[in-house]
Amino acid sequence: MRLPAELARRLSAESDETLVALLATSLSDGRSNILPVPFTDIVHDELVLLPDLFAQKTKVNLNENRAAALSFATPEGTLPWVLEGVADIVQWGHPRRFTLFGLSAGQVLERWGDWDESIEPVLETSEPAARPTVFAQRGVIVFKPERIVEVQA
Repeated sequence: MRLPAELARRLSAESDETLVALLATSLSDGRSNILPVPFTDIVHDELVLLPDLFAQKTKVNLNENRAAALSFATPEGTLPWVLEGVADIVQWGHPRRFTLFGLSAGQVLERWGDWDESIEPVLETSEPAARPTVFAQRGVIVFKPERIVEVQA
C-alpha cells in the first residue's frame, strides 16, 4: 500500500522536517507500549523504517503480536494519518539475505549502515556520562501499513 505523497516525503531520511513517529504495539493480552522514534526512513513508498533505539518492550510485543499502529507528531501538531499494519525487526545477527516484507537485511544495511558501525553520542558536558560512550545499531523496525486512517483534528 503506497503512502500519501506528503507523508512519504516527510518520512524520508532526506527530509529536513521535524517529525516524531509514534509506534504503538501490544501483547496478545492487550498490554500496550508506545515507542517515540525521532528518525525514520521509507522504502518503496510503503515500508517505514524505524531504528531500534533500546526498544525492549516493543521487541517483546512484536515477538508475540506483530500488529502495530503508527502516528506522527510535528512541532505544528499531529499529522492527519494513523497507519495500521504489521511490524517486525531486522536485527543484528540476521544474514544479509534475510527478508522481511520483501526487504532484505542487506538492503536495510545499505541504507542505514552496517551493524558494526557506531555513532559517538553528543555530550553537552565534560562530566562522565551515565550511558555508554558508543551506541551501535542493533536493529531496524520495519513497519508495513495495511490500512490508512485519516484523522480529523
